[in-house]
Amino acid sequence: MLKHWVWGTVILLGLAGPGVLGVLAQPVLVQEVDAKAEADRLMDQGKEQYQKSQLQEALESWERALELYLQIGDRQAEGNSLNNIGIAHAILGNYRKALDFHQQALVIRRELGDRQGEGDSLNSIGGIYNDLGNYSQALDFYRQSLAIRRETNNRPREGDSLESIGIVYDKMGEYGKALDFYQQSLAICRETMGQRCESSLLNNIGLTYRNLGIYDQALEFYQQSLDLIRKIGNHRDQGRTIHNIGIIYDDLGEYSKAEVLNLKILFSKNRHTN
Repeated sequence: MLKHWVWGTVILLGLAGPGVLGVLAQPVLVQEVDAKAEADRLMDQGKEQYQKSQLQEALESWERALELYLQIGDRQAEGNSLNNIGIAHAILGNYRKALDFHQQALVIRRELGDRQGEGDSLNSIGGIYNDLGNYSQALDFYRQSLAIRRETNNRPREGDSLESIGIVYDKMGEYGKALDFYQQSLAICRETMGQRCESSLLNNIGLTYRNLGIYDQALEFYQQSLDLIRKIGNHRDQGRTIHNIGIIYDDLGEYSKAEVLNLKILFSKNRHTN
């Protein structure tokens, strides 16, 4: 790799005296620095594109960054770019490709002893298996991720892992287990992360109670979620939560209340349309 070749050149040319070293080694070092700077720029560009939902463009930026990191032998950055490429492929529905890239990132992060990165890769792999409906595999990877996040005392990420496990149990119809993991995640969220994650978890708990047919509890948690969402000013999540409350009233046969809520959603959409 270029980085190793540079150091070999420095040692070799040192025998010829500082004048030769200064003339011959500097262009190679500049080349490496330029490649690193360009790769970092591409990574940042990809993040900006990702945030704008320009997934294909972000994918291309990260792939170009990966090529440069491979050239200069930056293993940490290589793992990060592989991770980002995996995320993009997963969102695009290319799950097998996403798994491959996350597995490659996992190998590098384990090699480097990057425990936080290892936990993140395991969580991402669990998410792909969840999307594929392979819930036993999803739980296996989520639990591995959870163990690392507890070991490294990363409370926000621990909360994420707990919520992910709860979502899988909810999909499996194991609602009691789902509620347990949601409640553990909610406690951490309130301790460390703020109202956005709290409103999401309250909504998930409401959904689980609805699945159990315990409608009064479902309404209570949906309403707590809605109160927080309104406080934050998140109009998209507000519409979704109002819709969920409307579904409860529909389940209860209170169709007039459900209709009023549907009209509120329509009004909110029209009000906030650009």
